Amino acid sequence: METMTACPTSTVTILACEKIAKTFKENIYELSRIRNDWDPGYATSINVWVNDTIDKYYLGNKESIDYSRFVEWHDIMIAGMQGLKVLRASIKVDFKHDKPFLKNFFEKHGYTEFFSDAKNGDHLSLHKFLTTFANNLDEETRKK
Repeated sequence: METMTACPTSTVTILACEKIAKTFKENIYELSRIRNDWDPGYATSINVWVNDTIDKYYLGNKESIDYSRFVEWHDIMIAGMQGLKVLRASIKVDFKHDKPFLKNFFEKHGYTEFFSDAKNGDHLSLHKFLTTFANNLDEETRKK
């Protein structure tokens, strides 16, 4: 089996680091409310530092990301996830009396291992989930 890289590692690293920094930035003020040694002024200084770091290290690397292709990839992945959410709900209703089938289906097709993280925005889990689902969907399951 040939491995194909759809997104360069450097791009993934940039996107992941930027996401972590932005998430931390969004939560700084909440952290300052529960941390004894933090006050709003300290949170503001950290916020400025995070902004400066993003400007310095990530904005300059944005040219390595083809934004239109990233948006297209993201939209396709999310559309796949939405379709599999609907399928999951439908299968739960249609086979509610066949618990062994449900358990086997959800384990075999990646729902058990990847669905929760994928639903919460983890792109790697989403990719693994979509790939597992596509690879394990057989004709017998399709007919059922």
